[in-house]
Amino acid sequence: MNAQTIATFAFLIIALLLGGGGSRFAMQEMLVYLAAIPALALTFAQNNALGTTTRYLRPAKYFVLAVLFITVLQIVPLPPSIWTALPGQETLTEAAAIVGQADSWRAWSINPEKTLASGLYILVPATAFFAVSRLTTENQIRLIGCMVAVAAVHMLVSLGQSLSGGQSFYMYQTTHMGLPIGIFANRNHAAMMFLLCLILSPALLAARLNSAAPFRKMLFGVAALAFAIAILATSSRAITVLLGLSIVFIALISIPSQHRRKGVFAVLAGAIATIAVVLAAWWNNNLGSLQNLGERFQQSDDHRYEFWPETIAAAGQYFPFGSGIGTFDEAFRGQESLDIVGTHYVNHAHNDYIELIIENGIIGVFIVLALIAILIPAIRFIIRGHAAKQLTDLPLLGLLAVTAIAFHSLVDYPLRSLALAAMAGAIFAICLSVLGGRHAITSIDSVNKK
Repeated sequence: MNAQTIATFAFLIIALLLGGGGSRFAMQEMLVYLAAIPALALTFAQNNALGTTTRYLRPAKYFVLAVLFITVLQIVPLPPSIWTALPGQETLTEAAAIVGQADSWRAWSINPEKTLASGLYILVPATAFFAVSRLTTENQIRLIGCMVAVAAVHMLVSLGQSLSGGQSFYMYQTTHMGLPIGIFANRNHAAMMFLLCLILSPALLAARLNSAAPFRKMLFGVAALAFAIAILATSSRAITVLLGLSIVFIALISIPSQHRRKGVFAVLAGAIATIAVVLAAWWNNNLGSLQNLGERFQQSDDHRYEFWPETIAAAGQYFPFGSGIGTFDEAFRGQESLDIVGTHYVNHAHNDYIELIIENGIIGVFIVLALIAILIPAIRFIIRGHAAKQLTDLPLLGLLAVTAIAFHSLVDYPLRSLALAAMAGAIFAICLSVLGGRHAITSIDSVNKK
């Protein structure tokens, strides 16, 4: 391993261990930022690109740089004739007039300090993307192994939390204390990490073990079972649904082509039977660990449905320019009605797409469309290559992981966790690496021979 590879591995490991606390835990965040510096510096210090991969990764790299540029643009002071004309700035304009600063220059963002902090935050997934895109296929597989190993550490901590009755082994003081959340502050983020590792682990096992080994499927089954139990224990509803869909998808792509028709029926039958057994056991109170999860699925007073209309109103107030990256709190408070004020503090929109539009306006829409446009060539290439048996399962599983994050972002904010943001950046780079001819079956065979 060269220095850049070592720095990349160290950065990802530190991000996954210390990046699960959120913005309220500045010390852990600072350590993740410090770890990103050498990884990013050594990555850009490399003069040699990885062959043809640069051609396909270039649009994604420009996209990341464009997002960072937008962040900088939002904190540049503007003359009063410009910033006062921006939608949503009426309150700030009146306040400036009252204190005699009507002629002062202000930034596009309604809170430049938070926008600057968000710019530092964006550097974490950006560093993961740039650094992992420079790794060889073998080192990318090793990196997945490190992610799974860190997830195992989280599971061990979760086990200690469960054995202590939810009283010990917590790194953060959060409202989710009492649940087996590992080294995270949020159960949904912990569950998402377990899910991503469950999705990627088959590719790791396929690369590191002989495909004819009789215990390969058993090892995957044990790993999948452990991650699945950890997910269910967190009582995360969204991740539980994604877990079921992911397991079915992985089972389907694992079926040999000559047994595809029978295999599909077997997978569907197994899924239906499993759901029936779990529901029957829960109905009869025979699975105490699932009781809390079942009760959460029955809840009809989910608070996010109450404040989503307010978040949409905030998006309209600041459209088309947005309130500035990282300023959801201030933008939402201006629209929050007394009807939804209660014991729950709304720190995010619980829908990353709405929050993206609130903070960036029409640029947020273009960001989502640009991501889709960048992924479309990779999706087509991966699906065709996998169908023709010219690619390993790794790119397809990486695409499944990206899809899981995208769907979870509809009801939560997974990418607001530094740990998950770093994982997302790494997985995104692995998916796009396939367009340069990497992750072909021959490359995995060469890994197995070493």
